[in-house]
Amino acid sequence: MKNLSGLLSHFYPRLIVFVISILLIPTGCRKARKTFGDAINDGINEFRLLREDAIFEIDKSINLIENGLYSATEAVDELGEQIDETVQKVLVYNVPFIIKKLSAEIAVLEFCSVDFLKNRSLYYLRTMKAELIDGELPPVPNPTICFSSLINNAIDLNDDRNPRTVITFTGYDMLSREEDIKAFFVSKNKEQEIEPIYVRPQTDYTFTVNLSSYLDEFIDDWKYFEVRYKDVPLFSASIIPKVILPPKTETVEVGIGNFAGFQPPHVRGDREFKGHGPRLYLSCRIYQSWSKVNATFYMEAEETKSDWTTCRGTTRRHPVYTPPEGWHIKEILSPTFYTLVENAVDEDIREDVFNGVLGQVTLMGDTGGNDCESGTGIESIKQGSYKFKIVIEEDY
Repeated sequence: MKNLSGLLSHFYPRLIVFVISILLIPTGCRKARKTFGDAINDGINEFRLLREDAIFEIDKSINLIENGLYSATEAVDELGEQIDETVQKVLVYNVPFIIKKLSAEIAVLEFCSVDFLKNRSLYYLRTMKAELIDGELPPVPNPTICFSSLINNAIDLNDDRNPRTVITFTGYDMLSREEDIKAFFVSKNKEQEIEPIYVRPQTDYTFTVNLSSYLDEFIDDWKYFEVRYKDVPLFSASIIPKVILPPKTETVEVGIGNFAGFQPPHVRGDREFKGHGPRLYLSCRIYQSWSKVNATFYMEAEETKSDWTTCRGTTRRHPVYTPPEGWHIKEILSPTFYTLVENAVDEDIREDVFNGVLGQVTLMGDTGGNDCESGTGIESIKQGSYKFKIVIEEDY
């Protein structure tokens, strides 16, 4: 009856004329009444014929599209030429409406227009047919995702977090479905729904899933990210676990640097060597901490005869190397202990110069007066060609 009402509204001007005629002609004039009834019957019969032709043409268009004989656009265009304008006016989904709506949607969804055009056109044509035969309308197509903002359709936890925090999906039929479009984290034997407030349709063609509230450490526990409509999968992306790379390391080579001015404390005897040596000993030890490499020098000067005057001691920490900001000392590849002078007996009151492994060493032994704490000690150490190998590592 819906389409009959549409038909009558189309012929409404003609019917008005006949109604007025009936009112003006006496009741006994059966001819006028017959003419009015004939007009109604003629209109109904005409519509029935047009409707049957339209259904035939719609079935033909559906068959052409389904069998790939015509493109959706070609079939719809030809249908517009075949269906009488009278029938189209009583249809919600008439051919001009279909063409207009498809054109607008193609402009938004160009990259998925092949499947989109076919499926959408078939839906509209079946709806037209259902209207004409008072049949049950076909179900509205499920939402379809054509494209996502994810690179390679994967959530790669090794990538920068910002581009993958808000995932944008483009497709069609998103609005009015928001309660049934859901997103999940999925693993083999478990899943967790993403809070619905983070799944938001933006237009009929786009919706977003915001993962900013989920830490990477949490996402890393899952294998897949899924979007579903009424439990029907629409989209799936693998979750690529974060790869813990070993920290970056480098090997640097540095010398000992220059050092001067140390007199070891007096520990035995009368402070004077009196021409008896002294016997000289000097060593170096290397230390590492998180942020520095330091060196200390140990010197000993001992009289060669009784009363064995002796002075010995260790220097303050001497800085060798400090890594750049954001790096720390991992290890020292070179030896960390060096003997620089051993069993060298001083025979005068002049400076004694030695070419050691770390560079040139100048010591003062006997001074001709009070010696310990009054002149005996390290005059200087000058850096030579020797280099320590130190491994530094980028901070975590």
